[in-house]
Amino acid sequence: AAADGNRRRTLDRLAERGGELRSVDPGTLSEFADTVTPQGLLAVVRTPRRALGDLPGGRLLVFDAVQDPGNFGTLVRTAEAMGVSAALALTGTVDPWNPKSVRAAAGSTFRVPVFEASWEEARGRLRELDVEVWAADPLGEPVYGGGDSPDRLALVLGNEGRGVSTEVLDDARRRVRVPTAGSVESLNVAVAGALLMDRIFGLRAAGEATAP
Repeated sequence: AAADGNRRRTLDRLAERGGELRSVDPGTLSEFADTVTPQGLLAVVRTPRRALGDLPGGRLLVFDAVQDPGNFGTLVRTAEAMGVSAALALTGTVDPWNPKSVRAAAGSTFRVPVFEASWEEARGRLRELDVEVWAADPLGEPVYGGGDSPDRLALVLGNEGRGVSTEVLDDARRRVRVPTAGSVESLNVAVAGALLMDRIFGLRAAGEATAP
């Protein structure tokens, strides 16, 4: 009953915004859905494409060839929770609008502006905005949290296997990592990214969230 009520509210909101609603049989729904058990609703929408010139300053999360859509979506969702202004997907990153990416983001992709660009293009825009670049690197300096970070900061997370590219590392002001114990050399990018965002952005985001 709760699921039916949620679907009804979603349909009502779509209708209010001028969306065209169509009813299809279960077989057609299953044909177009990419999940084993679709939830009964599918949306056909235009993919947002944003001009790099509209990229804001502030706190940014940059994806350098992150491949797994689940990691991408999880990180966008975490970025919203940490008060990140926008996400930037560099060339070679999974499609931000891949259905699995969108599902993992749980709606955050529609609230956190996502931009796409090459590093050469992004680097120029970040310099225009006076945004400092920090890159996640297993050999970087450990981040424990509680330290100061610039108001304008882009945190770059790299490919699951190769990490951040040499091109981006060379342009980074700082290389940072999550300190680990034992024989663990690295963490999943979504886990490492969440911890780094919490330690770099989290205290400030928490203060903003609780401010009157």
